[in-house]
Amino acid sequence: MPSPNARAAPGAGIIADRVFGYHGAVGRESSAALQAANASALGNSLMAVLGVPWLLCFFAYFRASLP
Repeated sequence: MPSPNARAAPGAGIIADRVFGYHGAVGRESSAALQAANASALGNSLMAVLGVPWLLCFFAYFRASLP
């Protein structure tokens, strides 16, 4: 079974494509607006892939430290 860290990169790509609207590879023929939209989609998907586990750890840590 692969580690959760190994699933983060493909997960970010899938989330960027299906949830945030990433549109294919960026090349010389892509417009600046498309590149900006793709960058935003990738940034949002990385925040989802990294931020959600951090929040879960944060809440578990403080839940465990309560008396």
